[in-house]
Amino acid sequence: MTQLRKNPPFEINAEDPFQEDKLDHKSSIELLTKLVQSTDQPFVITVEAPWGWGKTKFIERWKAYLEKQNQACLYFNAWENDFVADPLTAFVGELRPIVENSKDGREEASPIRKGFMHLRKLGVVLAKKGAPILIKGAASKILTAEAVNDISESLADSAEEVASTLAESLKKQIEQYDEEKNSIKTFRETLKDLAQKVTDGEGKPKQLVFFVDELDRCRPDFAMTLLERIKHLFNVEKIVFILALDREQMRNTVRCLYGSGDNADTYLRRFIDFSFQMPKPSTRAFANLLHDRFKILDFFNSGRNNAQIEYKRFLPAFIDTANWLNLDLRTQEQCLSMPSYLSSKIIPI
Repeated sequence: MTQLRKNPPFEINAEDPFQEDKLDHKSSIELLTKLVQSTDQPFVITVEAPWGWGKTKFIERWKAYLEKQNQACLYFNAWENDFVADPLTAFVGELRPIVENSKDGREEASPIRKGFMHLRKLGVVLAKKGAPILIKGAASKILTAEAVNDISESLADSAEEVASTLAESLKKQIEQYDEEKNSIKTFRETLKDLAQKVTDGEGKPKQLVFFVDELDRCRPDFAMTLLERIKHLFNVEKIVFILALDREQMRNTVRCLYGSGDNADTYLRRFIDFSFQMPKPSTRAFANLLHDRFKILDFFNSGRNNAQIEYKRFLPAFIDTANWLNLDLRTQEQCLSMPSYLSSKIIPI
């Protein structure tokens, strides 16, 4: 009986990250690694390509390659976490393996462990408070206490009660703003100290590298909140972010939220320090990879008439069709994931 099964994910070999590297990711990853390891400064790097070009596999290979060099890395799938209102708490939680894998990271009394627990508490507090409060004055500036008193005095004669209420409200907002600002400062200082402890010493990783995948698939408010959190909270020394995304989809996210039109790309550049454009993958190279994974030769040899003739025609025809229809890698893979009505079972992947 024919069975419908999903294509299982292709696993990257941790011991040999470039095994089955039919799309030639190695040269790009090695070059990008040299750039990342050349600095202690905070950096946000994007790996950009349209949907279906293999960004996820690229960063998975890159992560495995860095970890093989004793680099501290974590992987965060933004799309799988966009059901929460604020990504901060989930993001901070991802630091736990890095802390626990470091020296003394599991000891309750160790500085690294204490730093992580403190950072986690701060993250919860900040997430509850939400984004920094903006108080819009006449000149779009934060009103000082003196300005509040001036407003109260000027309105006292005509509307003393209204002025008093307004002054009290503004004072509370100013206090909340100051508290928020101090919380952000404390969070950044704690994170910087934690990153320093994790990376300090011979044989330890040079930086903490955060890989963020599927950002362009998230709901718009979550995607932009995550970028804002990276910019304002995680922009400290020894931390590098690698974001895999489709730039055009992110432009659409900005337009959806802010209606920026042609200024969408300019807005995104506020968050990005360096962009790497993935080259268009070779259809022939990827078809050869699928050929091996799907065991195409075994399928044609499974008791079929004229098997060798059909087999020799199949791959060139598949490549020509994929090029003609301009199919992305994901679509090409799905073409070979469909049930085969000529066989008694689905081709195993």
